[in-house]
Amino acid sequence: MEQQHPIVQLQVAHKTMALHIPDAAAMHTAFQMHGGEVPYWSQIWPAAIGLCNYLAVNEALIRNKQVIEIAAGIGLPSFFIADVAAHIYVSDVNAAAVACLKQN
Repeated sequence: MEQQHPIVQLQVAHKTMALHIPDAAAMHTAFQMHGGEVPYWSQIWPAAIGLCNYLAVNEALIRNKQVIEIAAGIGLPSFFIADVAAHIYVSDVNAAAVACLKQN
């Protein structure tokens, strides 16, 4: 059964976005119970926000182009540029991350 993550409103550069983002406390508890740490994919990293800010100012780099985001996690940069790029390929090796990407 896929876990449904809550929708969180984010203000990134000039856009307000609503994304399914795992609850950090719930992820921490679930992964500690199985002997692991909170998975990297389940949080928004400052670098993802920084990349979105950069792309907002340098939109010509991606306008009408094919873009790939490798190890996307939640996929914030991909969703941020979705209305600008011609096509976006989003990938992650973690099945739970892919399920979260599909929700978004």
